[in-house]
Amino acid sequence: MSETTVPFVRYRNGGRQLLGIPVQGDATARHGYGPPVFRECGFACAYCGLDMGASYEMWLQISVDHVIPRSSVARGYPREWVEDIVNLVTCCRACNEFMNAYSVSDPVPASAAAFFELRDHHFLAKRTLALAAHQRERSWHAANGLVHTETVTQLMARYGALLRELRTRGVTRTDNNPVSDYAEALVARAFSLERGHGATRGYDARDADGIRYQVKARRLSPIYNNRQLGTIRALDQDRFDVLVGVLFEEDFAIRRAAAIPITVVRDRARSVGYVNGASFYLNDDVWLVPGVKDVTADLQKAAAEWVASEDPTVGGGFSTAIVRRIRGSAMAKYMPLQEHLTRLLPPVHMTFAEIDRLVGGLPRSARTYREWWANHANNPQAKAWLGAGRQVESVDLGRQTVEFS
Repeated sequence: MSETTVPFVRYRNGGRQLLGIPVQGDATARHGYGPPVFRECGFACAYCGLDMGASYEMWLQISVDHVIPRSSVARGYPREWVEDIVNLVTCCRACNEFMNAYSVSDPVPASAAAFFELRDHHFLAKRTLALAAHQRERSWHAANGLVHTETVTQLMARYGALLRELRTRGVTRTDNNPVSDYAEALVARAFSLERGHGATRGYDARDADGIRYQVKARRLSPIYNNRQLGTIRALDQDRFDVLVGVLFEEDFAIRRAAAIPITVVRDRARSVGYVNGASFYLNDDVWLVPGVKDVTADLQKAAAEWVASEDPTVGGGFSTAIVRRIRGSAMAKYMPLQEHLTRLLPPVHMTFAEIDRLVGGLPRSARTYREWWANHANNPQAKAWLGAGRQVESVDLGRQTVEFS
């Protein structure tokens, strides 16, 4: 849904005729007056896109919002307009809370048609307010979330438990820093490799043709942006054929990845005597070297498929409940983009700023890496435009524009 479209176009008669006041029932949105609204509006929040039909836990968050507030009846607005289904939208509890104090000061409309125009105007205004409120809440949560209230001892215990769980699920091999093991697991999944074991020297995995892969990774953060990969031993002894270098974001999202032939590694590596090995910096110019393959999209796809695996016994899959929560939150963010594209004829040209306003802000990777815009059906953002029957035709990172065909 864009800044100029409203959910009422999906209602009977395009939301331009009164449909009646819903029966109160037990006076709850879930059982009473809500179902008639959900049949018109759907189970996603009209303001933020949160899909509350994805699970029982999400359904508990469902509510209904009067676009023109009920308080306007006291100012002379006809009750039969304000309480009608055409003035009601599906709403999550958070957005409902954000709009508690919303009021209108417009004169009473002269006709139902004028009321519908006013309703549309205020829906768009409330949607803008809701998305801005969500952004403020996200920022507050990032700075003041649960981990900020725990003691150092509690944090270390949580970290230890997470490491043990990662090892139990087959993601990591030890209870130490998971960066390397996670990168190895992703590379093995992406290219169907057989991972090595303690007895293999100099490589981490091999493919069916016997090509040997060594995997090195680095997790970057705002305060630590060093791209030096782990020490490479015995580089002159041909112990591997390809080095796969992976750069993770602070939250372990994949920023970039490259498959680098050993000849290129030798040309660019620096010998470090005190560690008896060589260092290699995965700087951006590495991707420009002939022979180097950009495998960012491959690893991102592997990570998405891993999340999508609902069998917790298969190579570190996630439980169904976790998957649904991940899918629900990620897809909900991009649902307004899907609705927007559904209503427009191709080709659709959009700026990143326009999409920002629709989804509450694009991640930094969308502005930095073309691979983020790949048409991979397992990525939540791609599901949005693919679900609208569209594909990304071209992306201009410099001008920050994208064309959907």
